[in-house]
Amino acid sequence: REAGIKPSKRLGQHFTIDPKLIEELGRLAGSLGCLSEEPVIEVGTGFGIVTRYLATLCSRIITIEIDERIYNIAKKTLEGLNNVDMILGDALEVLESTNFVGVVGTIPYSITGPLLGTIARSNAKWAVLVLQKDVVDRIKSPPGTKSYGSIGVMLNIAFNIDSGNIYSPQSFYPEPAVFSQTLILRRKEPKVEVEKGLEEFIKCIFSQRKRLVHKAIENCTGVEIQRTDTRVFQMTPEEIYKIYNKIKKEKQSRTRA
Repeated sequence: REAGIKPSKRLGQHFTIDPKLIEELGRLAGSLGCLSEEPVIEVGTGFGIVTRYLATLCSRIITIEIDERIYNIAKKTLEGLNNVDMILGDALEVLESTNFVGVVGTIPYSITGPLLGTIARSNAKWAVLVLQKDVVDRIKSPPGTKSYGSIGVMLNIAFNIDSGNIYSPQSFYPEPAVFSQTLILRRKEPKVEVEKGLEEFIKCIFSQRKRLVHKAIENCTGVEIQRTDTRVFQMTPEEIYKIYNKIKKEKQSRTRA
């Protein structure tokens, strides 16, 4: 407000102003490990308040801001910090082309799905993200429930998932219409490979979430599997991953033949 800049509705801008949230983001990043040579990516520099705090805890930060007006202000805020690299650009594009150990950020709803997919496919060991609370609830929903869906399946295949504190709209400027919550992702060991094909497979079968599994899979892949009375939304992430790999191997063996 003091900078005379009106936040962009199109970009879903809500700047973090709550000291408790800033402290939680830093504490979690530090506990998950941010002292390696690989950088931590911050999605959305904002005015650089969170960035400055992270810089005191982590070896190297790459912070990305898409709004040039905000970027120019943050550049002054972060001046003199040798372990912070600023990028003016699209976080999704940077994440696709950069190696990093972890991701921190308050994520606009409009890019939540694509961003989570990119993180799952990356080599990141962890992520600490602030999302709308209802999105966190969906990600943590168990099989068989109404809110169990494709994003939750994909993340549960790749990560151990926890949630942190809940924050009211007053924790941000301007105030959003909903509550937010921190989501903590820790990469499973051994690493489970998440590829674009798996992501597309999950999305396709969940577009038919109430169909019987064998019917949905035949529609999505053209492959017939054993008939079952189970519906897509009742399958566990582990079962879905197992079926995907089986179909993938069968297709590869046919190609070789």
